[in-house]
Amino acid sequence: MKISIDIVERSFRDHVVKRHILDQSQASLSKCGFYDPLETVEQDTIYLCKDWEQLATEQLPFNSCFIFVDRTPSLAPEKMEHINYLVIAGIPVYKLFNQLLETFYKYEQYDKRFTALIQQKRPYQDLIDLGTEMVEMPLCMINLNYQTIALSDVDVADDSLWAAMQNGYGIGYFDFIQRCEFKTEEMSEKGITQKCSWSDVAGNYLCVNLLYLNGRPVGSIGMHKWYEKKKPFEKATMHLFNYLVARVDERIQNMHDIPESRYAPTDMLLIELLDGKHVNQVDIGPMLKRIGLPEIGPFHLAVFSPKQPLCRTEQLLDYMEMIERLQPNIHCCIYNATIVGLHVTRTKKDVFATKGLLDFMRSINYYCIYSLEFEDLMETRNSYKTLEILKRDVLTKNDLQSVCYAQDYLMEYALTVLSKYMDITKMVHPALKKLIEDDKHSKCDLYNVLRTYLYNKCSLKATSDALFLHRNTLASRISNIKEIIGINFEDEKTYKQMLFSIFCMDYCTHNLPSSSSNLVEPAERPERAAAAPPPPPPLSRPRETFLHYAY
Repeated sequence: MKISIDIVERSFRDHVVKRHILDQSQASLSKCGFYDPLETVEQDTIYLCKDWEQLATEQLPFNSCFIFVDRTPSLAPEKMEHINYLVIAGIPVYKLFNQLLETFYKYEQYDKRFTALIQQKRPYQDLIDLGTEMVEMPLCMINLNYQTIALSDVDVADDSLWAAMQNGYGIGYFDFIQRCEFKTEEMSEKGITQKCSWSDVAGNYLCVNLLYLNGRPVGSIGMHKWYEKKKPFEKATMHLFNYLVARVDERIQNMHDIPESRYAPTDMLLIELLDGKHVNQVDIGPMLKRIGLPEIGPFHLAVFSPKQPLCRTEQLLDYMEMIERLQPNIHCCIYNATIVGLHVTRTKKDVFATKGLLDFMRSINYYCIYSLEFEDLMETRNSYKTLEILKRDVLTKNDLQSVCYAQDYLMEYALTVLSKYMDITKMVHPALKKLIEDDKHSKCDLYNVLRTYLYNKCSLKATSDALFLHRNTLASRISNIKEIIGINFEDEKTYKQMLFSIFCMDYCTHNLPSSSSNLVEPAERPERAAAAPPPPPPLSRPRETFLHYAY
């Protein structure tokens, strides 16, 4: 890590009696040494000089750095104006040199600690914590939607902006953000990377530096003055702050994991709703009107994810913008490294997934999970959690069509949630268990016959077609099943109970380890009937009937 003469001065502030530092001074120093008039002066070295009379000032490079010990050179000022120097008194030369070495060592250690954090992919909060220690100023990192990513664990008195950041910033401070002098989108549009000035909103001096990924602004780091608040930051502080920004930027470029976002009120609102944060509908009413969102639905959520686990996150913004162009009335944001869209179905004719959207999703190998309808924006979080369960625990690779509608997986979802609280096998009808036990001995596979029969709503024709059995043969087997288990399938309640038991068995077969259920031997699970055509998938009507019956 290279430091500046300003940083060196900070280490000796109690002993500096005179200073001359050029405006062009940079953090370019990496070592120190004693001045030898016979050696070439290097730009990366700060030199201790006791006998200044030895200086050949006209031969010294521009912006070179010196420390004069004990007394000020009596040379004409014009001969010294091209170099940086400090005059330090009241400390022995050997102590001065040792302290100077310690200063270089101190910042070398900071450099190693930052490198370790980056290599270990530590959270941004760890970088900000270390940066706070080094810079000695409160720091905050936010994304484009003005959500706090990382924040120094300090209190800045009489700073309303800092207090807002401690509360998470974001949508709750929308009007506050509009008054802020450091709006990220405005700085980006004007080509301003760094801005340091007094802030009326904060009530002190601030410095904000934009962060970029692939040429796009993705957030910013802000530094707050917490003493002498009306004075600009010292050059030493700015050099250290710029070093911190460079290391955070390195972390971003290497990992590509900063929460990407774009500044838009809709994005801000949607992200906070997805986070489950309390949003006062009365307060956001004017905002909803401004951005054209209704207060009452119907709404749907759509979560867009890659079919392959690896995806470059820097592409998400491009994908998101394309989705919004192709699908009317959808508002998207980036959340948990996926694209989440709020679809506003303003009329009954509004449909999801236009042909253009479907073609685009196929081209990027993405799929979408589309939620059930909800009316209240406050239900956004619950709707998202449902889609996450479907994505993680229900949908298989074979299910990943371009659009997976949640309504088609209600039974699987219900059983998945239920299985977290009880043993699903305990819900299987005793008669079905009896039939499975009989199959173990007879090898007749009557369970599969019954399963297909119930899925086809007790239709002999549909079942015989699915199983490639003659109708008379099927009728005989159904009669045999009724005789074994003593069940009348014409009774609606019994039919629903048995169908639900079949759903439970299907769930256990595909989701539980073989040790979790002794109802069906591993060899007698669906693989045993592989030679026969697979039974048809469950129909929507029995599912709906069961759910209506259950509740």
